[in-house]
Amino acid sequence: MVDDPMNRKAYINRWERRTDPENPGMDYWFCSKPDHAAYWPSREIAERDCRATFNGQITIPSVAGGRHTIDTFEVEEFDGKFIVSCHGPFIYQPSPADGTACPLDSGTLGAPEPNSD
Repeated sequence: MVDDPMNRKAYINRWERRTDPENPGMDYWFCSKPDHAAYWPSREIAERDCRATFNGQITIPSVAGGRHTIDTFEVEEFDGKFIVSCHGPFIYQPSPADGTACPLDSGTLGAPEPNSD
């Protein structure tokens, strides 16, 4: 499988509301492996939260330069749980050994494992 830098798949790992009143908003973290993604117990709950929380207002630094808005999120089943994925021009960097994702604001995403196919 060839890596298309403009269309890399990422999974929502976590998100949290900023506490600084001078810099309001949400921060999002992504990961490249589905087993490190945040998960929901049902497709319906995942889709509801996806619409409410990941509403197309998430921007990332792009591998092509500038910024890119992620506007499409998909719910998929993985290992009996439901996770949220998206595609975009993420800038990869090696992921920490514990599988935690890098903050979106840094414009990074954990690097995928080489494909063994």
